[in-house]
Amino acid sequence: MISTNDDVVAAAGAVYQVLQGESLADGLNSLAEAMTGSVGELMREALAIESYQPLEAASRFGLASHAEHSMPVVWHLLKHATDFESAVHDNIRCGGDSCGRAMALVTIAGLAFGVPDSLVARMADGRVPVNYQDRAPAVL
Repeated sequence: MISTNDDVVAAAGAVYQVLQGESLADGLNSLAEAMTGSVGELMREALAIESYQPLEAASRFGLASHAEHSMPVVWHLLKHATDFESAVHDNIRCGGDSCGRAMALVTIAGLAFGVPDSLVARMADGRVPVNYQDRAPAVL
């Protein structure tokens, strides 16, 4: 299923900003500031949490796939992420709909940090994910 939730679609703005060379932190902040409504408020709240608390953030915002639950958790994870794999592992450890959150999380983390070669090598069907860090954004 593809989500057409306006809040989730708007989150693609962070992807675009990272593609344009903006830092991950700036992209997350810019989008959270630009979003209106309760999801934007919750994303800003998640970014305001200074210490990295993935399980507490998931408990605070919720574990369901609804944008008001998932997007703040994703923003908290990405704010504190230092690499692709730890962001993915922490998302899974949070429980709940980690697969739903992963759609936004791995897209943005993959752009910001790249997908590790060790994970690409494990793909059974031989597909290689596009790593935009190695390509000019103008290609899009």
